[in-house]
Amino acid sequence: MFKSVKGMKIVMPKWLEFNSETLTGKILANPTREDIDSDIKEQLIVELYSR
Repeated sequence: MFKSVKGMKIVMPKWLEFNSETLTGKILANPTREDIDSDIKEQLIVELYSR
């Protein structure tokens, strides 16, 4: 599965590092809320789990 990305240019978030030649990755830092591209509504998560 991962061998199909070998050698490809992969766009990664600034807090991750990925080497497509060796298929290795590294977490450079914990992501901050601003670093996450997904539209996450935290209040809906809190409401769901508070039931």
